[in-house]
Amino acid sequence: MIEKHKVPSEDLRTHFEKIRENQGEEAYATARRTFALGMILKDQGETFLKNLWPDLDLAPIREEAEKKAAAAPPPPSMNPHEVMLNAIRGQIPNMKTQAQFTLFMRAFDAFRLTLNAAFGLDKDTYDKGKQALLMVVETAFSMSEVVEKLAENPEAATSASAEEFKTPPKEFHEYDTQKSLLVELGMLKTSEELQRWYDNNRTRMDGVVSSTLRNELFDAIREKKKALSEAN
Repeated sequence: MIEKHKVPSEDLRTHFEKIRENQGEEAYATARRTFALGMILKDQGETFLKNLWPDLDLAPIREEAEKKAAAAPPPPSMNPHEVMLNAIRGQIPNMKTQAQFTLFMRAFDAFRLTLNAAFGLDKDTYDKGKQALLMVVETAFSMSEVVEKLAENPEAATSASAEEFKTPPKEFHEYDTQKSLLVELGMLKTSEELQRWYDNNRTRMDGVVSSTLRNELFDAIREKKKALSEAN
């Protein structure tokens, strides 16, 4: 609503009139248009602008603002998968490898099973879950000793299974890759640039395998393609 725009209209008019007085008509027009571009798509922003400057033609400003909004990088998603990954990375900074991540997920599953059984007064499942959770937690320390040794001497184990003790969690890597691709996508200006970028980054896109992250990425690509085709 208009009340949300806390600077009174008269104060704004005075501010822009001072720009006109001190810097000239061109500076005044540019400043007014820039302000309108930032305001027009906000809640009741167009009504506010009409009241502020009845003489200002808002139709081309709205069109320009909508094109910029369509071409802008999509905002960071807040899907549960992303929230969980961010929480894990922030709260368990010592988890460095795929093996540790896999163990963490097993512990998390056992923890959920145990608490759910306890809340439901299911004693047999509770005892099994607690035992499984304890086994996973006890494994964490010895596993991390192996991780530490392989970090110091990677050649000590070269099997495929050993790689999980040396490589970062793929879930973290694909999240970073997806975010990097989204930022690059937002910087593209033409349909030709989009096609070249797409062709050159197929391998990176293939590395984003989680359905939530992959769907978000390709939805953004489709929206970008549509926006650029309309703009061009």
